[in-house]
Amino acid sequence: MKIVVQNGMIFKDRKEAGLMLGKILEKTYKDKNALVLGIPRGGVIIAYEIANLLHAELSVVITKKLPHPSHDEFAIGAAAEDGSVFLSPDSAGVTFDIVQQIVRNQSE
Repeated sequence: MKIVVQNGMIFKDRKEAGLMLGKILEKTYKDKNALVLGIPRGGVIIAYEIANLLHAELSVVITKKLPHPSHDEFAIGAAAEDGSVFLSPDSAGVTFDIVQQIVRNQSE
C-alpha cells in the first residue's frame, strides 16, 4: 500500500487519489468529452480513475525523468516523447549545456 501526499492531503493509494480528484472535476467535466492524460510510474492509475468517473477518454504521455547531474534519483524535470522538455524549479543551478546533455542521455 502506498501513500500519495499532495497539497497536504493524504490518500490510501493512487486509486483513492484518482477517485477524489475525479469527484472534484466531475461537476465541470463529466460527460463533456474530456481527455485525461496519465504519466507512467503512478499517474496512469490516477488518470484511469478520473477518466472512468468522468466518462472521459484516457491516454498516456510517455516521459523520461531528467535526473540531477549529481544525484540520479532527484528529478529536475522531464522530457516527453514529442521532444518537449519541462524543468522544475529544482533545475535552477544546472546550466543549459548540462541540461541538454542530460536530455540527450535520456533520449538514447
